[in-house]
Amino acid sequence: MTWLRAGYPEGIPTGDYVALLGVLRRRLHEDEIAEIVELLAQQRELGVTSERIRELIREYSLQDPYEADVERVTALLREAGYPVDGEEFPEDDEPDDEPDAETSEVDLQEPGPDGADRP
Repeated sequence: MTWLRAGYPEGIPTGDYVALLGVLRRRLHEDEIAEIVELLAQQRELGVTSERIRELIREYSLQDPYEADVERVTALLREAGYPVDGEEFPEDDEPDDEPDAETSEVDLQEPGPDGADRP
């Protein structure tokens, strides 16, 4: 998950959820995406159940991302080392890697009451 941490050192803004899911779905199975989201939720100690995480993934997946957002997220992840164009994952950073204590955490930013990103 170092590519995700590198791509989003300040956390994942809610405005990127739909595009990020779209990009990740090109390479990862829904279970792998859920595992990543669960690890992120655990890091923030959000107390969100696996069931709720899968429900949120389905909700966000039903939305169509704007192409400009997909291009921006793709470029960001490519820069961070995510294999967006069919390349293989580096051996030391498979998508199911457990986070280690030496790497920074990636936060999911919770939307505000009106659905907008929080600062």
